[in-house]
Amino acid sequence: MCTTEFQGVFSELSHHFSGYLGRFAHASNRGVLPSGEPGGLRLCWPPERIAFHNRTRQSRSRKSAMATQIPWSMNSLAYEDRVVAFIDVLGFADLVKASATGAAAHGKISKLIAIYNVFDWFVPQMLDKLVDGGFFSDTFILSAGTSQSLYLIRETGNLCRYLLLQGFPCRGAIAAGPLHHRERIIIGPALVDAYRAEQSVAIYPRIVVDDATRDYWAEECAPGSAHPHLKSLVKKDCDGQHYLDIFEPQWGDFLPWTDFVPATEAVPVDPAQFLTAAFNSIREGLKASGGNEKTHAKYKWLAKKCESHATALGLKLN
Repeated sequence: MCTTEFQGVFSELSHHFSGYLGRFAHASNRGVLPSGEPGGLRLCWPPERIAFHNRTRQSRSRKSAMATQIPWSMNSLAYEDRVVAFIDVLGFADLVKASATGAAAHGKISKLIAIYNVFDWFVPQMLDKLVDGGFFSDTFILSAGTSQSLYLIRETGNLCRYLLLQGFPCRGAIAAGPLHHRERIIIGPALVDAYRAEQSVAIYPRIVVDDATRDYWAEECAPGSAHPHLKSLVKKDCDGQHYLDIFEPQWGDFLPWTDFVPATEAVPVDPAQFLTAAFNSIREGLKASGGNEKTHAKYKWLAKKCESHATALGLKLN
């Protein structure tokens, strides 16, 4: 390239860059340049584009800060030896389907939601460091360390008694074993065992208890312990399964949840009053389940257990 041609090209490039730098200076004076951004076409963005870009950067910064606070460690799963209760509300699926068109079913679902709210407040506030809880759909879960099995059984029974009086008989199981329970994260072999027992062993509206939990309970209620009189809360049923007898008068030794949480329908502490209220709820279930043989049989089982305790107290329920 000759000298004259080179000078021409240089002059053209100088003119081009002087215009570009002029636009850059104009944008700088308007205060629309993103701080710390590298050069390039962004230097000539309109103010609206610059503002949007800055908001995006700020959002990414917040997300990055949040990510550093979330414990993503693969070592966060820590099993402990615990006792866990898996409690299922019977007839929930049919109730939900009916609630879309039926006022009565809709009202019962609303009542169950109110019970969820009581549970969600009561467990962390009143049982802190004793029993942990969680719920989803029609299932309640309670767990405790093996040394706290008394509290786990107490609160499982209190919950089932409360639910029954509200028209929600329960079926479930209590199992002991490895469990990870941190707030609403619940996982472990013990939970699987409790779920399987609820599905295949419980059968009736009762909470069955596995052998390991029964051994912990026997220690809690051994002669010379502080609670030998509570041993009858766990009984052996006619099929050989151990279960929580929620009609046992000794439940009156415990304060029900409704003594701590405002409720229009309190759970009676007096055994005769509880049996009367429970039988009224069971009788309603018997009437409503007349066309469903399977559900009706479950209510008949409950009625038989309730009547047996009423007879022992000399109480007439009919």
